Amino acid sequence: MKNPHSSFITNSPDRCGVAMTDTNRKLAFVFTGLGAQWKGMGAQLVEQEPLFRRTIQECDRIFSQYADWSLLEELKKKPAQSRIYLSEIGHPCSFAVQLGLAVLLQDWGIVPDSVVGHSGGEVVTAHVAGALSLEDSLKIVHNHCVTMSKVARKGGKMAFVALPLSQVEREIERATKGHSEKISIAAINGPKSIVLSGREEVDELANALQKKEVFCRLLKMDLAFHSPQVEPHLPGFRQALEGVSPIPPRIRVYSTLRGAEAEKNDFDPDYWIEHIRNPVKFGQAVRAMIHDGHRRMKRARFSKHWQRSTMSVVQ
Repeated sequence: MKNPHSSFITNSPDRCGVAMTDTNRKLAFVFTGLGAQWKGMGAQLVEQEPLFRRTIQECDRIFSQYADWSLLEELKKKPAQSRIYLSEIGHPCSFAVQLGLAVLLQDWGIVPDSVVGHSGGEVVTAHVAGALSLEDSLKIVHNHCVTMSKVARKGGKMAFVALPLSQVEREIERATKGHSEKISIAAINGPKSIVLSGREEVDELANALQKKEVFCRLLKMDLAFHSPQVEPHLPGFRQALEGVSPIPPRIRVYSTLRGAEAEKNDFDPDYWIEHIRNPVKFGQAVRAMIHDGHRRMKRARFSKHWQRSTMSVVQ
């Protein structure tokens, strides 16, 4: 079967080809959290794909009750004027662009059997699965941003470390001289893919690991999410989410809070409290997906439209 959009899905240089030949394979959409956004993302799709543009406009209409700026106009800005790297801008823009992509893919007949999202990407995941309305989803995104802004006022650091979890925990214990609560495990993305969260101790540990020739990189974040620094702001976050009412999803959702398929009553306000405080179990969630039949992983590179990847496809 020829598909004019196959190069979008397979990262092929050809304009046409077979997008999927095995109809028994399960397909999953994997959504990114904050940090993957880039200047100019989605701009060509806004101009060239009416369905994508309408999706962004609907997000913009709803989000306008929280913001004095426009999602659509922010995505259309030239790189020199873009504010996409500010978390309060980047988070809702990432939500809208990824939703636009999911809607576009499904319109082309590429429909997921399940979905999973990393950290803040789990909000768009829940919406695509049908568990949250668009209004509730954007309410959560907005209040994520408000909470992140409050946490950032205290300062913070996050770092990626390419070591197994057990070894990272030993390094934390050594670096903090027994006060391991000063550095939190923010995300477990894979067997040797750990994200740390904390304050200046994270910087010190990163420097120590680099001297040992361990790959370790500070992230471009000025806050410590998924850590105890979030705790003072949880009551306000919970109160702001009053009225969020999830419904049973249409498709399977793998929770990166649980590290497994989402539970029956997930995605209510209490779930999102746990979600911003506790570690992201992305690697565990992906392993659960693979166990359930999602055995091949492909990246959707957006060729001419998008030169970087912000949504992966597992098939």
